[in-house]
Amino acid sequence: MNRPACALLAMLFLLAACDFPSSSPAKAEHSSKLGSGAHSPNPRQAEVEKVQAVLTPRINFLAETYGEGTGSPCSSATSKLFTKSCAEMVDAVRDLADGILESIDGKQGFGTLRRVSIAAQDSAASYKKLSCGTLPTSLDVQEECRKSGAVIAQSPADFHDGVNLGLAGL
Repeated sequence: MNRPACALLAMLFLLAACDFPSSSPAKAEHSSKLGSGAHSPNPRQAEVEKVQAVLTPRINFLAETYGEGTGSPCSSATSKLFTKSCAEMVDAVRDLADGILESIDGKQGFGTLRRVSIAAQDSAASYKKLSCGTLPTSLDVQEECRKSGAVIAQSPADFHDGVNLGLAGL
């Protein structure tokens, strides 16, 4: 899902959570009995926003430091895939994925973020196991490195999407 679609989805979710004045007399009467201080924030929404506040700066740092997509040293379209530059990004992505999974452990509504974090961990492990940072000679191994690199390169954007979709409970 692209960022504009995620932003739209998040905005719709936030609008749905708003308490607009009601034309229903029963609802209006109930609201007046509650008083102005009776509304407490949705605990689920507060939890999601806390996770978002913690993770977004870390994801931004990863993207700013290493780039993302075709601008990343791990892009399957670049020769940097088989260098120390990509190997460093792999370590940073793995560490962030570990932190993300720790942050959302036991929390509901982070299915997408959980899935992309596990995929990033798996790709980082594969990249290391295959010694992709040292230009393997086998073409089959190089192809596997490209697959892992593509996931790593896309990780910052996928992490952002996962956090945004978490706002919608996805």
